[in-house]
Amino acid sequence: RASSGSGSEEAVASARQLLARYLLAVVPIVNPDGYAYTWTTNRMWRRTRSNRTSCGSEVGAVDPNRNWGYKWRETTSVSYRAELRDPCTNVYAGPAPFSEPETLAVATYLRTRQRRSAARSWVDTTTGGVHVGPGYVAAFVDYHSYAQMLLPPWAFTDALPAAPDEAYQTGLTDALVAGMKAASGRIFDAGPNLFPPDPGTAPDWAYGELGVRASLTVELEGEY
Repeated sequence: RASSGSGSEEAVASARQLLARYLLAVVPIVNPDGYAYTWTTNRMWRRTRSNRTSCGSEVGAVDPNRNWGYKWRETTSVSYRAELRDPCTNVYAGPAPFSEPETLAVATYLRTRQRRSAARSWVDTTTGGVHVGPGYVAAFVDYHSYAQMLLPPWAFTDALPAAPDEAYQTGLTDALVAGMKAASGRIFDAGPNLFPPDPGTAPDWAYGELGVRASLTVELEGEY
């Protein structure tokens, strides 16, 4: 709840306006089984718990951030392609896109909202402008740990998005970097090519399939 004690009056008014205009859907833990396993057995576990293959003392599970259906398992690296197909690696992409109920549930929710919005969109016959229907997905943010980075699309390739989206995403991440520094003093790196190419990620799917330009991964700060 916004209050006068949470910041300047301008910031409070801006927050209230934002909350009045947008629905913020927050999924605190997309991989609940994997998260529970980090507390009971392996603190650094990052995959789902879909027990399909035995890998010694562990099970062969899926990296949910390689399981999305945009450019799934597409890579020019022969060695990395082998890792994506190996259920005993930390980056196993799964037997099929959205094979994991966790990724499928989020994708289904987002697709449903976007399709309902598209069905309610209309074209102004006077100006030719398109009026987007209510409920469209305006932004998609995927939080990870850790690297202290902001990663907009694309993740699957070194190539940058086509204009004007590249400039839009650069402006978005630059503004976020400045805001985070002003609020906390922490300095985040930003850019699509800070990591080697990774196919099948969530923000790439949100941007590539749903057309959500404000899509990015936030790699949180932290250390082991």
